[in-house]
Amino acid sequence: MIVVDEYLAVRVVGGDWPGGLPDDDDIALTASRYWRLLQRLHNPSGG
Repeated sequence: MIVVDEYLAVRVVGGDWPGGLPDDDDIALTASRYWRLLQRLHNPSGG
């Protein structure tokens, strides 16, 4: 399992798996990063 930030997690979910990450590992977010990502999904803002 590899812990990543929310920016990398969004890329991976969108199908843009970076070349530096192994294909056979799962990715995970810390609780604070997960919370930040959920806040943006539920209340998008410009920018």
